[in-house]
Amino acid sequence: MNLVIDILGNNLIYLSTDDIEEIMNKSLEQKYYDLVNWLMVNKSSWSFNKQTILNKACADGEIKTLKMLKKEFHCLDIHEAIIHTCSNSWKSTRHCQYIHDQKYMYISYHDDQTIACLDLFLEENHHDTIDISTFVRTVCEEEDVSDNVMTWFLLNLPHEQIPINDVLIACCRLTKLNHVKYILHTVNNEQFDITDAFE
Repeated sequence: MNLVIDILGNNLIYLSTDDIEEIMNKSLEQKYYDLVNWLMVNKSSWSFNKQTILNKACADGEIKTLKMLKKEFHCLDIHEAIIHTCSNSWKSTRHCQYIHDQKYMYISYHDDQTIACLDLFLEENHHDTIDISTFVRTVCEEEDVSDNVMTWFLLNLPHEQIPINDVLIACCRLTKLNHVKYILHTVNNEQFDITDAFE
């Protein structure tokens, strides 16, 4: 990839705007994030679609690209980006470890780029500026949600701000039994409707 970047750097002035746009699109499509990042730095005056880059980087867990875009977070749709992060995370299965609460109920937790992306969003945006309820509800409607995302929701988001009943229903539907146990033992049961969850 370094050779490609060197060649591109030496010939950038000869490329049309259409050529540069096509290179960016192909780089995103093929997950060549070194090239994506290089283009954002070296063609910073170019009006790339930052939302598309953010969404794709989130879906692929590319934390370096997210960090490059964090100054733009205030003018981008962070909810959309978080949903892209969570919706594609179930494909990731690396570095599985376990975290337990005081009840010693073990829930799997992947120490991967998805969690790093979610942590970055939470660090850069105050709880009050993110509609936690909406993005959690949207993610819970996905056909699959990774254990690490469900665990992250439960450990990092205020329980009073998340639609805990939707999380419980999703965990039941996806047979995330340890998550169900965790919810039943740690969340005030007045916040959810057990009959909905076990239908």
